Amino acid sequence: MKAAPLIGQPLRLDLPPAVAAASRGARRYLLDDATPLYVLAFDAARFDAQAFAAAAIACPDSVARSVRKRQAEFLFGRLAARLALGEALGPARAQAEIAIGTSRQPCWPPGSLGSISHSDGCAAAVALAGNQGQGIGIDLERRLAPAAREAVLDVAIDAAEAALLAAAADPQWPHDALLTALFSAKESLFKAAFGVVGRYFDFAAARVCAVDLAQQRLHLQLTETLCAQFVAGQVCAIGFTRLDLDPQLVLTHYAW
Repeated sequence: MKAAPLIGQPLRLDLPPAVAAASRGARRYLLDDATPLYVLAFDAARFDAQAFAAAAIACPDSVARSVRKRQAEFLFGRLAARLALGEALGPARAQAEIAIGTSRQPCWPPGSLGSISHSDGCAAAVALAGNQGQGIGIDLERRLAPAAREAVLDVAIDAAEAALLAAAADPQWPHDALLTALFSAKESLFKAAFGVVGRYFDFAAARVCAVDLAQQRLHLQLTETLCAQFVAGQVCAIGFTRLDLDPQLVLTHYAW
């Protein structure tokens, strides 16, 4: 059973001083499907907006108007994406801008696909060459506190799903950790499918039908047809794990 957190390779990054001031470390992981994952930890309280110019990362108006925490998430998410793109496409293409789309999704450079996520002082990204898949999604979530459980159950997880997770839980993956993983898995599925679905869809569009703790997979069955590639009754296996950088964070991932 893969109960232990995923172990990452620490990275020594050559960051400009304005960026390094808020950095708390970086690691490269290898997901169980061999996809490289880059995770950067940061301290939003030490972030300065001058970091955008220092890192040569464009700051969209919507981000420039936002609070410091959002600005730090955006910059470190784009830095993680730059590292992932460099491995997927080569250093020359790693500097390509990743703009924000009309639905606030990252717009990856031609010939690539990827996903970015951030949660509570960590930003993560994956990227693939366009010929290696059709969609990929990752999501980072802080493990649910008991006080937040009801809010998630009201919005994203129904009673039958919660009961299935309770029956599957064990000391390494207790109920709250699996609830977090399921919420995150639905987000990862949404990100991976958005490129072909092209619209928002509700959490109820996918329900957990099986939990495999040994392989760390949540099997989600679609309750409606979203597009030709994602049809009602289809089952998608979403990976879930924890990271040694912060074992209280749950990461989910899905590629197709």
